[in-house]
Amino acid sequence: MRKRILLIEDDLAQRRMMQAALEQARLAVASAAGGQQGLAYAELGSVDLIILDIGLSGLMDGFEVLACLKDSPLTAHIPVVMVSARDGNEWLAQGMAGGAASCVTKPFDMDHLLSQVRTLLAATDMLPASANGITHNFDGSAAI
Repeated sequence: MRKRILLIEDDLAQRRMMQAALEQARLAVASAAGGQQGLAYAELGSVDLIILDIGLSGLMDGFEVLACLKDSPLTAHIPVVMVSARDGNEWLAQGMAGGAASCVTKPFDMDHLLSQVRTLLAATDMLPASANGITHNFDGSAAI
């Protein structure tokens, strides 16, 4: 089964570029242009990894989205790769302290981003099914 990536990026050109590269790497990709849309999609429970831009325009920035993701039992287990064009290390420290699994600075080499994604997906494959906080019932439903 193909791994499912949620890409939350408000810049259309960046979103298209990353989505094309992820799909070329045989990953299934859903994208959201804003934080609220991304959170709604993530809570559906069909996401293996999230790529999240810090500088989202709109009601929520990437740090706020990350906090919501990590506070929800439905999404806390999903690894998040944060991306940003910000200079300095402050945002990196804030992202990691907030629960991001990885942080990548823009502009980035797409191979580097794909390497981060593959590494995190492989690590989650090694976890027992119950490690994500969700128990799957025999009828296919999920119970937290």
